[in-house]
Amino acid sequence: MLFSEWLKTPALDRCYLIEMDYLLAGTEYTLRRSTHPYRTAASDTPALTPYPDTILSLPEFDREMSEAFIGVSRVAIGELELFLDDELQALVGAAVFGGREFRMFVGDASWPLASFGQIVVGRIEQLEAASYDHATLTFKDRAALFDRPVQQNTLATGPSAGKPIPLCYGKCFNVSPVLIDHTIKKYQVHDGAVQAITDVRENGMSIPFTADVVTGTFTLTNNATGRVTADVEGAVVGGTYLATADDLIAHLVTDVMGLSAPIGDTLPAYTLGLYIVDETTVADALDKIAASVGAAWFFNRLNQVALVHFDGVQAATDALTPDDIEDESLLPVRRIAPAKTITLGYQRNWTPQADGLAGTIRENEPELATQYEQTESVVVATNAGITTNYPDAADITVSTLIAAETDAGTEAARRAGIAATPHTIFELAAFASPFAMQLGQSISIQYPQYFAAGGDALITRLTDLPEQNSVRLEVWQ
Repeated sequence: MLFSEWLKTPALDRCYLIEMDYLLAGTEYTLRRSTHPYRTAASDTPALTPYPDTILSLPEFDREMSEAFIGVSRVAIGELELFLDDELQALVGAAVFGGREFRMFVGDASWPLASFGQIVVGRIEQLEAASYDHATLTFKDRAALFDRPVQQNTLATGPSAGKPIPLCYGKCFNVSPVLIDHTIKKYQVHDGAVQAITDVRENGMSIPFTADVVTGTFTLTNNATGRVTADVEGAVVGGTYLATADDLIAHLVTDVMGLSAPIGDTLPAYTLGLYIVDETTVADALDKIAASVGAAWFFNRLNQVALVHFDGVQAATDALTPDDIEDESLLPVRRIAPAKTITLGYQRNWTPQADGLAGTIRENEPELATQYEQTESVVVATNAGITTNYPDAADITVSTLIAAETDAGTEAARRAGIAATPHTIFELAAFASPFAMQLGQSISIQYPQYFAAGGDALITRLTDLPEQNSVRLEVWQ
């Protein structure tokens, strides 16, 4: 039987194994524990190694994506209870568990370790004695690793010494470059190579400059006494101009964080623009990128960054019948009103200039002056006549990193189509095996009353309950 099939088979006696990395006197070790008496096989690595059965209680594993599908991530905290044996008692006060990796596996107690399936990878928060003979391990989803600044490099010299070197991704409008050498009037827009620096302005008026796309810098021909801004086509990595959501997310996950490439849905190939001049975290950047194209990101149970593009409920890949659902647990908990308009922000203005613009700009190019003054341009998609049937239809406004009006119009129309009718969030408790379903998965449901004729829905919240051998779900329909 394949592991995926075994995982979905109800009423099996499941053995859970955990591995906790820790540092002791500067050397890394791994502590192993289990819910059942267990020893690895001779063919395993490590071979013939015991996992003492001292796990007293298993945590719930709760994962959630925004039902508005705006990319915002949520890091869940788990808690696991262990018997405080002699080995663990000695480590609680002496070893460093915080910040180290936590792994959890499930399988049959008779299997070799190689046949167990990994279900969780997390980051340990702390391990502490909760009583005379109990210890509590708390941990976060591995997405907590992304709570670190994207830019780790700072300017070493010049008037901006100590500040982060700016990062420019995709097509960015009206950014504020960082002055790095006032003696030669040299500015920086990106920490590395860029595709192009297409315009440099002083108080909104184009001025002469010399670009160095290899270093992401430019030098002014003349002195500037006003505000200097630039339009940039940003980062080039390995000869590739990074401009789409897939490009940018892959770069952040693989190049910045050093992890394997994301898996899952291919995201819309709109040109985006993201400018970072502060301590924006990787998680914040991923959220902004995903939100711009109607997507979500999360770590799956195999420790991979997974992407879900929300484009309505897709073909179901699993099914729940009345026998799978706890009696009277399936209920509608929220109604999402339809949208009469979707207003989508695009072409983010990274340096709004409500004052200080050259008078000739305001006088001769009022439309351009308005662009410089506002934080972004907008497009509006309308569901005409919707209030006749749905008087509660809402006006929804969303800011994005999309650079072009055409792409923004496409995305606004797509979202308006999805939001042309109301949707409902249902919750239910299912006698389904933990860890067999995934966030963002479309499932088929049949149940009296709300799903009497059957219907498909998308999982937006998933809580695995290993001790009850069940799951709690919230689904979008």
